[in-house]
Amino acid sequence: MKMKPPLPRWPSLPLACWGLAMLLALSACGGGSSGPATTTTTPEVPRVDPPVVTPVVLPPVIGTLAWPLALDATHPAQMKLLATDPEGGAITWSVVCGTRLKCKLDGDTLSLEVDTAAPTGQSGVQITATNPKGLRDLVERNVIIWSRAMSGRLGSLAGAPDRAGLHLLILGDGFTAAEQPVFHQAAYELLMKFNSQPEIAAHMDAWNIHVGNVDAAVSGIPRAGVLNTVAPPLGSVLGCQNTSRLLCPNSELVLQVASQLLPHYTMVLVIGNTTDYAGAGGVVSTVSLAPSARDIAVHELGHSFAGLADEYVDEYINYAYVEGAYPNITTFSAREQVPWRVWIDPQTPVPTSLPPPETPDAVGLFYGGYYRAAGYFRPTLDSFMRNLGRNFGAVNGEAWARNVYAQGGAWSASAPDTKTPLLRTAQPAEGWLFKATPLMGRKIAETRWYVGDTELTDQRGATQLPLFSAIPVVVRVDLVDLTGRVRLNQGVVASLSWSIQ
Repeated sequence: MKMKPPLPRWPSLPLACWGLAMLLALSACGGGSSGPATTTTTPEVPRVDPPVVTPVVLPPVIGTLAWPLALDATHPAQMKLLATDPEGGAITWSVVCGTRLKCKLDGDTLSLEVDTAAPTGQSGVQITATNPKGLRDLVERNVIIWSRAMSGRLGSLAGAPDRAGLHLLILGDGFTAAEQPVFHQAAYELLMKFNSQPEIAAHMDAWNIHVGNVDAAVSGIPRAGVLNTVAPPLGSVLGCQNTSRLLCPNSELVLQVASQLLPHYTMVLVIGNTTDYAGAGGVVSTVSLAPSARDIAVHELGHSFAGLADEYVDEYINYAYVEGAYPNITTFSAREQVPWRVWIDPQTPVPTSLPPPETPDAVGLFYGGYYRAAGYFRPTLDSFMRNLGRNFGAVNGEAWARNVYAQGGAWSASAPDTKTPLLRTAQPAEGWLFKATPLMGRKIAETRWYVGDTELTDQRGATQLPLFSAIPVVVRVDLVDLTGRVRLNQGVVASLSWSIQ
């Protein structure tokens, strides 16, 4: 039998070299191949550097500052600026002030002074603290600026006490002397609320708005029926007339103080020092410090200033009604009898169920008002006289505007006296000079001059009319509102007339 040749044998290698021999097919550990020896290179392991740890650098932190809520022209404020720097470095300060303020930095002391030439309003202050590494912290605040100093206890948010127009006096009740800045802030925010209402803002130029400080011995407004409480100076209580959200002052006390501070006031409103949601209307309107209670002030002035009736339903209320007493309520359902028919589009059905979706404030004749769901009608589906925070509506807005003119917002000056007839025998050689200057600008209202029944159209907008008359005649000037918010009587909101005899 032919023998198979023997299988070749692997070289005898140490056991430790087998793995490397298999991988490299080399005899690196000695023995085996008779060929030349082979040198192997071990791969270099990459070097890994340890991670670099960056130290955390923190900016400075400005501490709590004693910000003034309000400043007037005679009381500058000084603030000590405080900041901490985690790095322990020195702080550098910088400040930027609004146009109504004059600011001065002296090291870490900031002085704030009112610019007396600037109008009353808010001014911003921006303070920046910078550390040696250029890191910063910044704070911003607003300060109410009174460009006119308080005269005794009286100050003006808008206008001036001796200016023509309407005068709204805002008094605070339950505020201590130290809390008067809180009262001033609330009064200013109320002014901003008025300015946010287009129907009020359209004629704000006619308003003078003042605040009167009445210092209380004890802070706050007590609740009715609670024993051992100290009454505030104006006698305000919460929960009067068994209604938790009513805030009632002693109207007699309020009007006494108002007469002392501003004898020619038009309206008086009291802000009570309580955060409870409360307010009331009447001879004196009231409002609390609750932010949402500012809507109460607008609603209540709708009653006491504009003569508007409530449009909501409350079957528990039963007041007598007289047709024509309120500009926003009627019992008439025929179009030609509706008091606000000039505002109703001819295509709108009367009575009206719903307004067009695209114009939810459209005027119509909507069911419900004067606390009843039936028998009375209101001008719009909803308004601030029905639900707080809603829009005025055109009809209610016109009622407000007309009262602005009627209560002092029409004329800033007029001559001669309209109450005394002018005698032709006393007529000056150059004739009479009639004067009538509107309080608000010509973009808001414009004059129309008449001699007899004839309008002198070339005199539209004129503030005076020279006239020599040889015959008895009546000279009249009408004031026409141009804002588009008055439609009744073709926009005529005030008139003056002189009789030449």
